[in-house]
Amino acid sequence: MKRNGFSLIELLIVIAIMVTVIALGALGYSTMTRKAGIESQVKQMYADLVTAQSQALYWKNCRFVTVSGTQFAVYSSSTCDKPLPTTGAITQKTLKYAVTSNSTDSICFDQRGVVNLANPTTTDITRTPKAWCTQPNDPDFLTSIVINATSIQIGRLSSGGACDRANISIQ
Repeated sequence: MKRNGFSLIELLIVIAIMVTVIALGALGYSTMTRKAGIESQVKQMYADLVTAQSQALYWKNCRFVTVSGTQFAVYSSSTCDKPLPTTGAITQKTLKYAVTSNSTDSICFDQRGVVNLANPTTTDITRTPKAWCTQPNDPDFLTSIVINATSIQIGRLSSGGACDRANISIQ
C-alpha cells in the first residue's frame, strides 16, 4: 500500500511542538516588553531630572520634582525653602509603573543645580542620597534612580531589597 501525506499522529506531534515553541516565544516576548517599558520609564525620568537640574542652574530658579505613585511633576519656585507647589506644573506625566522612594517623594534643585537632601531650609550636600525605584522590581532591569546632591544615577535594585542606595547597583 502506497501512503501519500502524513498520519494523524505525525500532524498532532508537529502541532504540539509548534504550540510549545509559540508559548515559549510569547513568554519571552512578554518579559522583554515589560523590561523595555520599565527601563524606558526610568530613563525618561532620569532625562526629566537632568533637565530640571539644568533649568534650575540656567534660569537661576528652583525646580521641585515630585513623584507620587504613578504621578511625576516638575514645578518652578523662587526658593527651595517655600512649601512644595501644588499647581502650575512645568512638566506633568502619568507613569505606567508605580514609583517608591526611600524617604520623601519630592526633591528641590536650587539655583546652583544642587539637590536639597536635608530639608527645605538648607542645602546640605553630605546627606544620604535619595532613591526612587520602579515597581515591579527585577534585578535584571534598570529600575532605580539615585539622586545625590550633585549627581543623578541609574541602577539596578537588588532582589528583595528596600528602595535604598545601599541596595542599588549603579550602572
